[in-house]
Amino acid sequence: MRRVESPLIGRTYRFGPFRDTVESLGFAMNETFDYHTAAFDYVLHKSKTDVDFYLRLDVDAVRGYIEQPQAEIIVRDIRILRAVYHRGFDYDGDIPR
Repeated sequence: MRRVESPLIGRTYRFGPFRDTVESLGFAMNETFDYHTAAFDYVLHKSKTDVDFYLRLDVDAVRGYIEQPQAEIIVRDIRILRAVYHRGFDYDGDIPR
């Protein structure tokens, strides 16, 4: 993981216009959001067999709830993340008891 310095960090926005803007730029809202926090991911590098890299915008609700268009959110963090995928099943490996 690498943190990205940006003037966006600490700024507040209305959720609806923010979501629409970042989605128009190619970001997708991560499916693990809840009422108070969400993440928007942009694919920097996609591999079918190895490592993926994402630019992630982490946001928190300041007033209202995530997914309410008028909710006020703050950009908490911006990071580059590395996602590593397994390479299949190990049929011959030992299984711990």
